[in-house]
Amino acid sequence: MNFFIGVDVSKEKFDACCIEEQGEKVFSLTCSMDRGGFEKFIVQLPTDKASFLLGMESTASYHIALFSYLTAQDYRVVIINPLLIANFAKRSLRKTKTDRKSLYYRPVFNA
Repeated sequence: MNFFIGVDVSKEKFDACCIEEQGEKVFSLTCSMDRGGFEKFIVQLPTDKASFLLGMESTASYHIALFSYLTAQDYRVVIINPLLIANFAKRSLRKTKTDRKSLYYRPVFNA
């Protein structure tokens, strides 16, 4: 089974979420940005390192410690440019109409 793990890094903590191929969430957790947090995170990871890929956003220099720790443990980690993430969200998310007309629109069907 393949898993995908996304990591959102900030100065003092990071959030991680793992999903399986079908989109079901396996785990979600928040850890401190230190060795204790890194070890807490690794315990949650699948034992087969080839069965998953970790992706983390490049966040100033905050991601470097976690990235270095994980790669030293032979985990497959990719750094994603935050502009790619922002542009993907802009292009793929459907904009919803919230104007007054759309709130009261009722389709009329002719028989």
